[in-house]
Amino acid sequence: MKTFDRWEFRARIALGDRGIEYHEASPLIDDARAHVEESGTDPWQALGSPEEFAEEVAAARPAAQARRDTQGRTSADHLSNGLFLLAVNGVPASLVAIGVSGLMLPLTVSGTLGTVLLVATMLVLVAAPGALRAAGRPRLANGSFAAAAMLFVATVAAFAWLPRERFGAIPTLVPLVVSLALCWLLTRPARAPKQATGHQAVSGAGPADPARSGSSADTAGPAEPEAWFARLHGLLAGRFDVPADRATDLVEQA
Repeated sequence: MKTFDRWEFRARIALGDRGIEYHEASPLIDDARAHVEESGTDPWQALGSPEEFAEEVAAARPAAQARRDTQGRTSADHLSNGLFLLAVNGVPASLVAIGVSGLMLPLTVSGTLGTVLLVATMLVLVAAPGALRAAGRPRLANGSFAAAAMLFVATVAAFAWLPRERFGAIPTLVPLVVSLALCWLLTRPARAPKQATGHQAVSGAGPADPARSGSSADTAGPAEPEAWFARLHGLLAGRFDVPADRATDLVEQA
């Protein structure tokens, strides 16, 4: 692996850890590559370590970083990651179904509703807590575990007690195709937004548009101050993992 390729690999990981996705990082990496080629020096000398590079890029985008939690993820990221995990698990499950049932998968009330509830249980369990915390709703995040437990009980009840008479069938390839399609949709590079060219892309030059940054919903104060302070407490405790007591102190100081 070439020297810059090693640097790029680590830089993309560091950028991803800070919530800068692949398509957002690509123009920055291209600028970095061009700078290294022009200077004729080692990328570590020309640009610093990949971690330092990622820190500088993230620091130049405070509005975008403010929407992300301590894992560098937004609520949408947690939901898409949960869906991807289900889709990946759906591939071997579909292959097992093909081996057991052949070309047609029989449908029963018990199996159909139980499967739907099982998928919902897994999605709530793996995605909802992180998504709600990233949205600044830590209390709802804790409640999502109780919701997952209730869904699990409903799943067991559906498989155990609902009718098992066959009412139809679908090709066993359908779940496999759906799982593979979801994997592709959730991993394909999104269309890159218009960005400044050259070193402006690295430095983040140019005024940010708060309407497009999506941060106005978190920073704009509502008509009632109590609601605003409650929202601030939720963001501190949920999105940024500030201990509840410390978040309370910060809100009181504000």
